[in-house]
Amino acid sequence: MFTRSVQTRARHERPKTRRPLSLALAACCIPLLLAVTATTASAGRGFVEHFVDEWTVTHLDGSEDFCGDLGFDVVEHFEIKGVFVGTRRGREGIWYFGDRFTGTNSFTNPETGGEYRVEFSGTDRDQVITDNGDGTLTIQVQLTGPGRWYVDGTLMFIDTGMTRFSFLIDHGGTPNNPDDDEFIEDLGLDKEAGLRQTDGRDFCADLVEFIG
Repeated sequence: MFTRSVQTRARHERPKTRRPLSLALAACCIPLLLAVTATTASAGRGFVEHFVDEWTVTHLDGSEDFCGDLGFDVVEHFEIKGVFVGTRRGREGIWYFGDRFTGTNSFTNPETGGEYRVEFSGTDRDQVITDNGDGTLTIQVQLTGPGRWYVDGTLMFIDTGMTRFSFLIDHGGTPNNPDDDEFIEDLGLDKEAGLRQTDGRDFCADLVEFIG
């Protein structure tokens, strides 16, 4: 997963601690990390927020935080919109979060105009949150939805189905307040079902093959 700066901030920002969208999009195998900033989620029983984000960045040939030596630069463009929902559950009022989203992520060779693009949509939600009694929470997330990969408009691969994974956070002594949560560890995949045509493929090698 490649980290990069967000060029345009989301107009509707969402809590970062319990729902990094990079995890939500992992079901589509999208190599991105969308940075968002925290908002207060401690007031009320729940909320619904609409969000939009769009940014463009150029990865120079040889960039170590992208694909290294490709032989060409890559212009990446990302767009997403959706709905972010939070509800409180249980005696402790622990926050459960979820998203519904659609978007695109394209990778273009500016010299040739060749484009490798994924169109994605889906939902993700906190499935089970376990208070471990030691200052940490284990959060299981379920992701569903398709990602369709195109080369210059021609459909090449489809990734779709359901994925469940878990991660561990430090709740900062306040299990019902996500604003001070800190990520500790990715606990890995719990369950996966569906079609994954990009499994086993090398994304960077695909860029060379499809748009180089």
